[in-house]
Amino acid sequence: MMITMRSLKTRLIVNVIAIHAVLMGAIVVDTMVREERYMYAQLNSKALVLSKLLASNVALPLLNHDLTALEELMSGLDDTKELAMLFVLSPEGRVRASTPRHYFNLTLTDATSRELLREIRYAHVPMILKVHDGYLDAIHEIMIGGQKIGYVRLMLDTALVQEDLRHSLYSGLLYILIAIMLGALFAYYTVDRVTAGLGHLAEAARAIAKRQFETKLPEIKTHDELADVIEAFGVMKQTLSEYLDAIALREERL
Repeated sequence: MMITMRSLKTRLIVNVIAIHAVLMGAIVVDTMVREERYMYAQLNSKALVLSKLLASNVALPLLNHDLTALEELMSGLDDTKELAMLFVLSPEGRVRASTPRHYFNLTLTDATSRELLREIRYAHVPMILKVHDGYLDAIHEIMIGGQKIGYVRLMLDTALVQEDLRHSLYSGLLYILIAIMLGALFAYYTVDRVTAGLGHLAEAARAIAKRQFETKLPEIKTHDELADVIEAFGVMKQTLSEYLDAIALREERL
């Protein structure tokens, strides 16, 4: 009987911990998803603002082939921490200014660059965003007097976003572990009180089965179902004791 009680106690605690872990895990996952969406939305907004600002500022220097002014404008963005690469392109896709500078006067022939240029040429929007290879790639048309004279392309590194998400994940896992430990302690304390009363009741039942009616039942100060069971068990014990005493008296008279 005691093994059964211990088993019941263990099952209750394990179930409480499992439910607690699942709920906390769901909360952390939902928070991570929302945080990831927010961070990428912020990065998209930054790419939009930077590309639009650059497209406006480099229009005249690009039209006048003022490479010095273009380089000065590019160098002003060196302190942007997410910025990995920056290009000012001619309508044909030739690099007129860049960060890093060794791309100057080259034509970007990789598949991603060709695809971006093809899409922006025929798109009915001034800007296109793509995420690939750990970068947020944005290309924005440069317009002056209603004429398209080139493009601004910038690549923002998503590594910082991923790093922030990893830190958030580790923090979330730590919170889950702490919550599980606290939940386990609370479950142990609560279940231990309940199963302790059941254990004492089981011991009293075994003693009564041996006709030890003087056995005291456990005292429960609460007013829950366990108290009702112990009270009913006490009535049953008293009734059974009186019934057996009556049988013994009748036998003695016979």
